[in-house]
Amino acid sequence: MDMGELFFIDKDYLIFSQKILHGISIDIDNNIDLGPILMVLGSFAYGETTLLNTSRLVNKESDRLHNMVKELTKAGVDIQIADDKVIIHGKASYKGNNNFSTYHDHRIAMSLIIFALLNNGVSTFDNLECIKKSYPRFLEDIDKIILK
Repeated sequence: MDMGELFFIDKDYLIFSQKILHGISIDIDNNIDLGPILMVLGSFAYGETTLLNTSRLVNKESDRLHNMVKELTKAGVDIQIADDKVIIHGKASYKGNNNFSTYHDHRIAMSLIIFALLNNGVSTFDNLECIKKSYPRFLEDIDKIILK
């Protein structure tokens, strides 16, 4: 089972789908760095998304497990930690202005920026300089996608 189609490529164009995403259960043990962005994706998927084997997220540049849950909860996401998993009850959209903390963690910063782009509100961030660790052109590339 998959979440649904997010986008597809047609010649030189990236086309985003308008289809509804559905929650899934996914084991992130072998792809632990995907945890933050999968939490964001699960936030916008109908139903329940469960990320399994999440405990290693606490031992990264920051405690990604608790920090992501804290920031997404501030934004109104129904997200919780249960044993070695994260459970998210997503919905199509969120409203509200958010003041996000990045915890000086590049993956948290980039994931929360994606959340903010999908959110109906204004979001602010501290310390976006941390993105330079892994993807220095991230904001420029996002700007190109959004403006085109």
